[in-house]
Amino acid sequence: MTVEATPSPKATDAEIAANFVGPLWAVIQGTGGPRPIQKSHHHFPKVFDAAWLNSLVLPIGEDRPEAQAVKLAKPLDYERPSTKAAAAAAYAREPRTHVYENVVWTSAWMAMVTQVLEELAGGRVFCTVYESAAGDQNLGPHVDDWYGAAVQYSGSKEWLLGEAADNTSAEPTVVMQPGDVQLLPKGLLHDVRTPERSVHLAFSFFSDRP
Repeated sequence: MTVEATPSPKATDAEIAANFVGPLWAVIQGTGGPRPIQKSHHHFPKVFDAAWLNSLVLPIGEDRPEAQAVKLAKPLDYERPSTKAAAAAAYAREPRTHVYENVVWTSAWMAMVTQVLEELAGGRVFCTVYESAAGDQNLGPHVDDWYGAAVQYSGSKEWLLGEAADNTSAEPTVVMQPGDVQLLPKGLLHDVRTPERSVHLAFSFFSDRP
């Protein structure tokens, strides 16, 4: 199921999207699909080749256009700087995870990925990118109102799921490495820790049709 080849520099956005959606949808369908009845999480190591995945350009960091919205996470809340300069100043004041919302507006291949996933799932799909340096603040323990699929793009992320999310010293339930996919049911309590710089993509599936 792993995407083996690094894409050609001339690969089109449509080709990239097809190579991305295929493995991701396969693991989602393999667990019954993005349905509200899902109760447990699923971790799939090395669904994507890490080098292939990391070669894909995301509208984050130095590559973030001004039009790409970003917010800085803090426990159960966010700060939403209005400009790149304001975001840099806010981060310097208080290091926190960068949350890039609605990346489909600034990334053509991501727009194609979410469009195909919406057609396959029969409902709305949003993609958010989370970028964290080691030790950055995050939202803390919380639940989401959607079925989620997380794809580890680079670095590693420790996930604490269920009861472990309420214990900051608990052993991680899952450690995500580049190329891994994790599926999270709606309503599952979770928290994360960042031992090193991490970037992951989070796809949120909603049951209503677009």
